[in-house]
Formats: sequence, C-alpha cells, structure tokens
Amino acid sequence: MAADIRTVIRDLEIQLNKVQNVARLMLAQGLANLAISVLVLSETVSPEPTGTWYWLLGPCSLASGVLAILAGRRNLQFQSRGLGLFALGLLGLSGLGAYKVPTGIIISGLGIYLYQQREAKDAFLQKVGGAGNAT
Repeated sequence: MAADIRTVIRDLEIQLNKVQNVARLMLAQGLANLAISVLVLSETVSPEPTGTWYWLLGPCSLASGVLAILAGRRNLQFQSRGLGLFALGLLGLSGLGAYKVPTGIIISGLGIYLYQQREAKDAFLQKVGGAGNAT
C-alpha cells in the first residue's frame, strides 16, 4: 500500500515537473521570438519568403514572445493556465514563420498536450490565483 502511494506521488511529481519544463521552454522561446521580431522589424534580416509574410512574421513573433514570457513566468508557479494555453497556441502559429520551425510548433504541441492532462489541471486549480484560469 505504501509503495503504491509512493509510486503515485512520484508519477505526479514527474508530470508536474514536465509542466514546469514547458513553462521554462516557453520563456526561452519567448526571448528568441523577441530577438527575431526586433531583427525582422528593423529590417536587419530578410526572412524568406518576403512580401506580406515578412511584415506578418515580425509582429506575430513580437506578440508571441511577450505573451510567452508573461505566461511562462506565471505557469512556473502553476498560475494562469488559460494564458499559458493561449501563449502556446500563439507560439505554434509563430513557429510557422521562417526562423523557428520546428521549435515553436514542438513546444506548442507538447505544452498543450501536457496542460490538458488531469494532473496539470489539478495543479493549476490548487494554486491561489490559478483557479479562475484552470479550465
């Protein structure tokens, strides 16, 4: 019986550690998106293909970078799960750009999958400030 409880607790800790690792990856990708958006919008680099995509990539990277940093910081403490999910979705969209394939898409897919797990939902629900965003 005690061994079963220890196994459940260990499995739960592993799952929650994965969620926090996604939050860390979100922070890192957010910083990368900010750097890329500065380069693109300052016309220091020219992404391929150019044209309309060029002007959509910079603002999308900027928005996803800022949101990923904000959400990543809060998600490390299991707060604002809804903001985290939105940021992960935006990272996935910005990952379709010329510079971040496949990292933004991979972080987005993995994060959304992990954030939908029951253990992750419960962790966000139990934290103060996260209850309103846990659904």
